Amino acid sequence: MAIENYLSRAISENASDIHLVVDLPVYLRIDGELKAVDNKALSAKETESLAKEILGEAGWKKFSLEKNFDLAYELKDGSRFRVNLHFEKGSVGISARTI
Repeated sequence: MAIENYLSRAISENASDIHLVVDLPVYLRIDGELKAVDNKALSAKETESLAKEILGEAGWKKFSLEKNFDLAYELKDGSRFRVNLHFEKGSVGISARTI
């Protein structure tokens, strides 16, 4: 699934946050509770691919060196997110908060 699909789902379900971590399913924080989007755990390759969608080539290079990256991200419908990319368990982790 593309990162925009996950972020759109967060908006449609009125989630405050979305968490993407290797070996776990995607989680939405809804009314303070973490709820799995489905039971499918993300692989390291999947989270890396999702991060590259957000960052683009230049951003990925910088993130690879610094191991942490914060940015704002906007969907085509105008929904906005504050996004943090980081390394967790030796792999890419992504957290996004709706703005």
